[in-house]
Amino acid sequence: MPEKDYKTLSVAFMAALFAVHQNFFRKATITMPVNHFTVLMILHDEGPMTIRDMGKLLVMSKQQMTPILDKLAKYDCIIREPLPADRRFTQVSLTRKGNNIIEDFNEQLRLRIEKGLQTLGDEDFDRLADSVGAFKLSIDKMAINKAKAKTK
Repeated sequence: MPEKDYKTLSVAFMAALFAVHQNFFRKATITMPVNHFTVLMILHDEGPMTIRDMGKLLVMSKQQMTPILDKLAKYDCIIREPLPADRRFTQVSLTRKGNNIIEDFNEQLRLRIEKGLQTLGDEDFDRLADSVGAFKLSIDKMAINKAKAKTK
């Protein structure tokens, strides 16, 4: 059995992620600064969270987060409320408007990808469909294994 070439595969993996980002994400339109949009994306994906936890994910201090959250609250994209379990902390949640911004972006992105898929021949389409399924399964396994390693 040949030795596994982790370095080559990790470089190819990163190149694939970069290609998706370059060709689809970067070409999608967002109507606000990217750091504001990123906050909405995190809340959409992770659900309500404290400012502290969000800052950890974004590697930002509370002082950096506050003006972003102020603007998002001003435009009715988020709600800040005391955390019920510990009122010393503030929990941030998406509003319907904030959720709609993310859903609209996701639909725009899906349509862009769909348009790209329509340019593929049958053989390329089938190969990509199989590869995407295998890729998603592998990503999920890598994430599970990472989580297990943290608990040990």
